[in-house]
Amino acid sequence: MNMKCFILSNNNIYKTLFIIIFLMAFNVVRCNNGSEIIVKSIIPDRGVVDPHVIIVNDTLYCMFGHDKSWHTVDTWVMDRWELWATTDLTEWTHILDISPTSTYLGDKPNCWAGDFAERDGKFYWYFSNKDIDTGVMVASSMYGPWSDSLGKPLLPKGLAKTKSYDPEIIKEGDRYYIMWGAGTYYIAELDDDMVSLRTNPEMVVINDDSGNQVPTADKSCVFFRNGWYYLSWGNKYAMSRRLKGPYRFIGEFPAGGHASVFEFKGKWYAIQEKSETNIFYRGTQIRVLSFNQDGTIILSQEENDSSHVKAYNFKYSTQGWSGETGTEVKRDCPYNIYGHTTLAATSLTAFIS
Repeated sequence: MNMKCFILSNNNIYKTLFIIIFLMAFNVVRCNNGSEIIVKSIIPDRGVVDPHVIIVNDTLYCMFGHDKSWHTVDTWVMDRWELWATTDLTEWTHILDISPTSTYLGDKPNCWAGDFAERDGKFYWYFSNKDIDTGVMVASSMYGPWSDSLGKPLLPKGLAKTKSYDPEIIKEGDRYYIMWGAGTYYIAELDDDMVSLRTNPEMVVINDDSGNQVPTADKSCVFFRNGWYYLSWGNKYAMSRRLKGPYRFIGEFPAGGHASVFEFKGKWYAIQEKSETNIFYRGTQIRVLSFNQDGTIILSQEENDSSHVKAYNFKYSTQGWSGETGTEVKRDCPYNIYGHTTLAATSLTAFIS
């Protein structure tokens, strides 16, 4: 492993910022004689986050939100959704983009997290309008065209005693459910048309071993394995024998951001958001999930490496090289980058090429 670094001195905030670039030989790590795959950054330097997957005919499709720019300093500006596909988790093909103008969002860069469903030959994309509400799009193929089914929210603001965003879709037998919220999750059954609710929202109860209710973050992730429902958020998770709970809080989930858990070719994986260029221009990783005999999740140091440090190969970048005003950055080879800044910033953003 080769490492080069440079030091940025920041006079405004009186601290030194270190940017370390590891030139790693491999972005993909194969474990257990190659049968399991860890991908440290599946589409590097592109700003794709909020991954949510669906498997169709041995192809895994993943819809991402897209961080518009590393220049963001106060919130997440997400200007579109991007659909990608893979048959091996290592090589990815860009299928299409969905603009918010194709939905009731209009031109607002509010393309936050969502989830997929498939029913009777139709595909559904449930999407967040930032942290406000949730809509739904439909297509007859994963390749589109995708259209806004309602032209308004499926989950409007104020529907339940939680925020109406970050949907998670769960299939149980022939029934489909939608879970959403932040701090507290709610769940309702979807009607046969998949664009309306059959039941009223119900709160999902999560308790610790002392009977105390456990608060959550946003974006739930639910999957079913060996008789157990797993409900995760951020780096925490709970388990239940019933989809609607109550859930028993277990503890640490592999650290990362919004996630989607799936079984692929007999192995379990978590595809997770991670900080990459900076907190507002993020990336996505894939890690193996392993389980104890009692169903709890085994944590390993390698799978839980959520380091911001990564190899920059610029293959997928949409940003181009840029130097901030007040920043003096030079390079004498693709990876030997050096310079300093006088900006009150927390990261240098002139890497992408």
